[in-house]
Amino acid sequence: MLERICAVEPRISAEYLLRGEGDPLRNLSAPAALNTVQQLRQFQVQMNEFVESKIKELEA
Repeated sequence: MLERICAVEPRISAEYLLRGEGDPLRNLSAPAALNTVQQLRQFQVQMNEFVESKIKELEA
């Protein structure tokens, strides 16, 4: 769900959605949308890595 939200509006902070910490919006200089398959795939990889690191952190 988080990945979908951030894919639609990449200015939304995944950290804020996950933890409620920091600013709800990321740096406004971020692209307004992910417009190519390559951008979406790169974003997906980054989000998967982020989620996996948080899972490991919580399991520790």
